[in-house]
Amino acid sequence: MYTKIHCYGITLSESAYELFNPLPLFIHSLFCGNLQVVNWILGPGEKLLASRTDIGDSFESAQELWKRHEEMEIKCTDTYGQYAELRHQGEELINEETIVSSDIRAERDYMDTISRSFAARLERRRILLITSVRFHRFAEEFAHQLDALLELVVSDISAETVEEAEAAIKQLNEMCQAIDHAAQQTLNDGQSLLDEMSRPIKNAFGKDITPDYDGHIKRINQKLEDLQERKMRCDELADVRKLKLQQILQLRTCERDADKAIDWIEELCTVMVTEHNDLGKNQPESESLQDQHRKFESTAAGTYEYGKQLLQGALVLRRSLRYELEPNNERVYRLEEAWKKFTQGTSERTNRLTVASMFMTASDKVRIKRISCCLVYQWIRAGIT
Repeated sequence: MYTKIHCYGITLSESAYELFNPLPLFIHSLFCGNLQVVNWILGPGEKLLASRTDIGDSFESAQELWKRHEEMEIKCTDTYGQYAELRHQGEELINEETIVSSDIRAERDYMDTISRSFAARLERRRILLITSVRFHRFAEEFAHQLDALLELVVSDISAETVEEAEAAIKQLNEMCQAIDHAAQQTLNDGQSLLDEMSRPIKNAFGKDITPDYDGHIKRINQKLEDLQERKMRCDELADVRKLKLQQILQLRTCERDADKAIDWIEELCTVMVTEHNDLGKNQPESESLQDQHRKFESTAAGTYEYGKQLLQGALVLRRSLRYELEPNNERVYRLEEAWKKFTQGTSERTNRLTVASMFMTASDKVRIKRISCCLVYQWIRAGIT
């Protein structure tokens, strides 16, 4: 109690007033508390923070470093609490405008400078580790997506229908879009991490204490370059696969439409046999049926020509894809057989309609002559009478 207080150079024994006034003791306690906070930050705190410079080389290691940093921040909680309380007490004394207010303000400002500098560096370290965690997580996800895409683009394509080909194209496009997004995220976070490591760090006294991040910067740049090179190779393979899938889709579309054309011609054959039996009751009806039959033939011929074009295109695509040609030959055979059957039926129908029309024409002539004869006969009889 009678010890000299070095912080502001007075002793408690100098007067009876000071002996019974608790203010000097409180100020002594405040100054000692400030000194304790500053000494912890500049001593154990500084040593602890300076020893943490690693950022991890994988998602797991970066996450573990982040957890350790959170534990270190918890260790600083007591000091932060003490700092806040001391600062509050100092503010009250300053507001009272005592004879030591200027000393208290100076001590407070010094403690503020040391504490806030340390807190800012802790925050910088936390942001750095969070950025490292994000980068390594995105980088690993990006690498896994590239592996999946590479496995897909080198696998055999099984697309026997239009729907399967469309689904394969959709799957490939979605994977490429996801990889583009992952690449952009990885690049952004990688650049953010590089920027964080490039920013200088200074202590409370203005001294540059930036850690040596050269090794980490070189490793991050190398990882980004490797991922970009892998992506370029996968993009090239994906483009080749897209082109092949587009050709397969065109092939399956041609073959599907060709099958429809063959089926329709076969259906027309059936319709012609079962429904086109009327020959007409007179010449106008016969001519109308002939006109309908010509339109029927024209429609079927257009379908046949369309089917031929489809199968010619399918043949070119099969050769380009190095597929077997036998399925195309089978479709050509079916088309020709269906058309042969149809033309035989239409020829027969055309002959029948032609004969019927000729018969009706001759019948009409005979009927007209008969009528004429009857009229002449009637005129003759009428004249005789």
